[in-house]
Amino acid sequence: MERSKKKESKSSSYDSFADEMEEMSAPTMELAREDVSGLQADLLGIPNDYDAPPESNIVAPPMDDFVDYDKNESLTQSVDVKTETKDKDSAFQCKIATPVNIKRNQSALVPFLQAEFKGEKVAVFNQSVRPANPLAVIKFPNTFGIPLETGPLSIYEDGTYVGEAMMNDMKPSTNPDNISYIAYSVELKSTITIQSDVETRDAHRVEFYRPRKAGEVTPSPPTPYPSCRTTPYGQQGSVILYHWKVHTTIYIVDNTKRKGDMSLIIEHPRKLGGYGFELTETVAPHSKTDHLFRFNLDIKGESVVKFVVKERTPELTYHDLNALQRTQVAAWTKKGYFEADAVALLYQIIDANILKQSLLLEQSHINDNLYRVREDVNRIKQTQSVINRIDEILKRQEADIHTRQGQEEELERTIGKRELEMKELKEAFPKMKAPEKKSSSTPVKKAEEEKDPNVKAYVDYESKKERQTADESRLRTLKQQNIQDTKNLNELNALLAERKTAATTEVKSWEELSAAASDQADVAKVKVETNEKQITLLITRVVEAGGDRVIKPETPDEASEKQKKEKSEK
Repeated sequence: MERSKKKESKSSSYDSFADEMEEMSAPTMELAREDVSGLQADLLGIPNDYDAPPESNIVAPPMDDFVDYDKNESLTQSVDVKTETKDKDSAFQCKIATPVNIKRNQSALVPFLQAEFKGEKVAVFNQSVRPANPLAVIKFPNTFGIPLETGPLSIYEDGTYVGEAMMNDMKPSTNPDNISYIAYSVELKSTITIQSDVETRDAHRVEFYRPRKAGEVTPSPPTPYPSCRTTPYGQQGSVILYHWKVHTTIYIVDNTKRKGDMSLIIEHPRKLGGYGFELTETVAPHSKTDHLFRFNLDIKGESVVKFVVKERTPELTYHDLNALQRTQVAAWTKKGYFEADAVALLYQIIDANILKQSLLLEQSHINDNLYRVREDVNRIKQTQSVINRIDEILKRQEADIHTRQGQEEELERTIGKRELEMKELKEAFPKMKAPEKKSSSTPVKKAEEEKDPNVKAYVDYESKKERQTADESRLRTLKQQNIQDTKNLNELNALLAERKTAATTEVKSWEELSAAASDQADVAKVKVETNEKQITLLITRVVEAGGDRVIKPETPDEASEKQKKEKSEK
């Protein structure tokens, strides 16, 4: 019989065990004996009309005579198998030493491999596959000397059928690590409960950084911590605390319903695929992959076992030295993070920052006062501007009054002159007479009247008299208006003069207040700058005093007890 060889692949390891366990949960095909018998000739590559050589005295036993595996009979004592194998470049060939005689229209199963099975039954727990129970697994190497192809695998324990699974291709190997794990059932009598916890341990290292200068690039931590996010620090001086963040997973294995012992393999998923995490305070795993740790445990029957896995990752906390509190420094001092001289400088920095806050508050009040004073000065100056505009308006009104007064004088002269003319006209023509009415006048009479000087003088006199009356009325109106406007203008000028004087005095007073407030603001600014320089000097000194300090690491038991004590005190 000749089988095509598969392309050489990586050794069948337990890395793909999750896929095998998923496949075992799918329904498997069961072949009845009568179905198997019809396929024997095709599987063995024997034509239906094949006749065995006459010298062959081996006859394939009927199906009913095959071994009953439910009996406690050794397989090696039931069938005698003799084969020759040859491994070629592209195929594997297995020859039966003694030909088999199969009658026409019959079929038979011909065993071609009989060897001792060096397997071991174990239980494997993987939470992502089954969250509460481990799986029953057969682990074994291919020590048979021939390849084992993909196909169903029936599992018997003490002669009793216990399950079936699908087996992947297995190349023969003498490497003891080249082991296949095949799951075939679930260990329902054993349950596993998982408890998780996360704690941040006390700092094991303290590092100070001086204030960063303008344009200076922020330095990086001296030790790479890939799992920690890098944050800008050192702008005003900082202290960095290096902690261990410990993730604890407790597996509680309840084997009370099972009388026999159990060999258990726990597949523990590595945090972040193992990136930035490492095991701590945990027994070494039997094996590991990029994503799993495997721990081998021997579980006694009718017992409950707790197995603890701890993984730690570094965690950095950045603290601005200008934002420290006394309680915070006291707690760190109690834990032994700093030396005595560094602690004294830290308290001085805290006191200086408290003073700085007080100075900043005072400076803020002074600046607010200065702002209000300047606003009042601007308001008064705006009032002065309004007063000046009103003064200009009053001056224009005064000019208008002067213009009307000139008109009044001109009108008085005109009236006096016309009155003299009327008097002279009356003296010159004492017999002035009015012309006749138009209704009784004839053209002849009209012509005579036009030639009469008395009539002409009368007409001229009456014309002047009418204009005189109109001008006198206008003159009276102008005089009354000028008198009232002059009175109002004088009152407004007096009031405006008072306002000018008051505004000038007020502006002078507020400008003096503004100058004083400005001086106070300058003094407050100098105090703040001096305080900031003092803080910078203290930070530089504490960085030199603290430096990079590694704290004496505690033992795991001491650290755990310390954490419990602090929690109980809180």
